[in-house]
Amino acid sequence: MKVIKFFKNKYPKRIYDLDLEKLIENHEKISKDVFDFCKISWEPDVLKFYKRKDLYSKTASTKQVRKKIYNYEKDKFLSYNDLGNKFSSEFNWLKEYF
Repeated sequence: MKVIKFFKNKYPKRIYDLDLEKLIENHEKISKDVFDFCKISWEPDVLKFYKRKDLYSKTASTKQVRKKIYNYEKDKFLSYNDLGNKFSSEFNWLKEYF
């Protein structure tokens, strides 16, 4: 988080913060914003990325990358809030997240 904060301060116009919940709620508008930020032309097929046959990924989420943008349960990580609160007293940088 310190590294991200450093680079956001150093290059404020070069880093785009993507809010996953906003992307899920309005994927067309947010994807257009991302493409605009990157100075890339947007077209509707962008949202059908999961249908591409030439999409390669070598990450742990390789199956997830090939799926549509879908809703997820926002509250599924609430059980970790107690843990975050506990450690935020030890690690000041966590305080802004809990």
